[in-house]
Amino acid sequence: MILVSGAAAGSVPQQDQVWAVSLSGDQPRVLFDNAELATFSPDGQRVVFTRGRQTQLWVADANGQNARRLQPEDSGEAFLWVLWSPDGKRIVTDRSRDIQPSAEEAKAAKNNPVDQLQIEHKWIYQSYDAENGKLLASAPGLHFDSAVLLRSGELFFPTNTRDSGLSLSRVMTDPDTGAILDTPTILQPGASIWGANGYAAASLSASADGHHFSAILDRHATDVYVADLHWSENTPSLEHVTRLTHHTSTSYPTNWSPSGDVLLFDNGYAGTSVVARQRVGTDKLEVVIDTKTSAVGHYTPDGRWILFLQYVGDPARLQAIGRIPAQGGTPQMLSVPGELESFNCSNSSSGSCVLREREGKSQLVFYDLDPLHGRGVELARIPWKPTVFGDWKLSSDGRTVAMADHDPVHPGIELLSLRAAGHAAATHELTDLPLPGFGSVLEPVWAAEGRSFFIETHTAEGFDLVYRDPAGHTTLLRQSPDSIWPVLSRDGKKIAFPGRTPLNRNVWIGTR
Repeated sequence: MILVSGAAAGSVPQQDQVWAVSLSGDQPRVLFDNAELATFSPDGQRVVFTRGRQTQLWVADANGQNARRLQPEDSGEAFLWVLWSPDGKRIVTDRSRDIQPSAEEAKAAKNNPVDQLQIEHKWIYQSYDAENGKLLASAPGLHFDSAVLLRSGELFFPTNTRDSGLSLSRVMTDPDTGAILDTPTILQPGASIWGANGYAAASLSASADGHHFSAILDRHATDVYVADLHWSENTPSLEHVTRLTHHTSTSYPTNWSPSGDVLLFDNGYAGTSVVARQRVGTDKLEVVIDTKTSAVGHYTPDGRWILFLQYVGDPARLQAIGRIPAQGGTPQMLSVPGELESFNCSNSSSGSCVLREREGKSQLVFYDLDPLHGRGVELARIPWKPTVFGDWKLSSDGRTVAMADHDPVHPGIELLSLRAAGHAAATHELTDLPLPGFGSVLEPVWAAEGRSFFIETHTAEGFDLVYRDPAGHTTLLRQSPDSIWPVLSRDGKKIAFPGRTPLNRNVWIGTR
């Protein structure tokens, strides 16, 4: 018998189940509802699994009876994987919890034009007694999505680094308690044990002597996907989801053309990034800005210009805001004298563009941004706090900014009013719109009518695309293992988002 974890077909939001599948051809049956990450003990008599969106650890008999929660406290930290020790006396896990990044971490993340995974994590390795749930050992900072534990106490797990590619790492643990005894090391540094750079590994397994290893190796690209927004009783759904880009390079959507038939996106490969566009229904990519370090193209409200961010250095850091005629031409840089952070433009012809700058660790300041003359008058300022790239959007009339509240305990959206022409800069009074139940808020995007939002959130399982109506009611639209921020057309009829496109998947075998 084998265990299969997955979502029930057609369930939205997804309802996870664990199924027992007989190898003799008997009918499969549901072993546990609201459960994931199930695995048999070495003797086949017990099953460990997770519940509560992978925040609870449970143990049951192999037939599904006598299920009990092993770890009683509820810290909100998700279990990324679980496995038994070879003697069946312990359960080893790795856990994750979203945390707000420090100022330095937020700045580093924000200045990367293609890295949209901005929420930092706390990773914790743990070893539990399989009978009473007692925590026997813990070590912060170890992160792995699958692993193999040998009787000797050797723990092996896949590691993916820029220098070594996909490799195998080893750390020694105490065979009795699971305590970490040394520093993790990469085997065969400088060369992948599978010779498969550019892949991600899952489902690691090993021979009993630990000399031979196998894993499922995935290689994928990030493409732009588009869909129609269908409304029923004021609630949207995604229909006719279609892959727009078909390139081996990475593509991230940023903005629709005013007519809603062309999409701007960042197209990157091997550390470069260009602003490109493509008409829906065609395969032809047009490079708009080919500086190799440009990103985040956005049409101005009048549609005459495309504004973009210009980066320099390695690692990339934000240098300037540029413009180029919407029909093509020579890029020119705008005058932005302060500590540049990001910009945003209204998704309508009646709006404006706004620049956000930092004044050290004291203030976040919003300015009018003119496509020809650069930074204009101050519109509002708020006390400084750590921010992440893409976490604010300007309303269609240009009067209000919606910002993600990254508080993991009280996630939501903050609204900031901007000054009107001839008035003093607005105060920093914020209006809070709570969004509980969907993890950390990453990016709120105004709907076309200007009162509701399409929101990207980050959960323990991955990323959610959520709709919040003016009354605070929420609808889960889509889930993804990767970032899935929404890009809406001006008429509100289309939506674009990044999505994973599998290139190939194989089982590879390696020897250490």
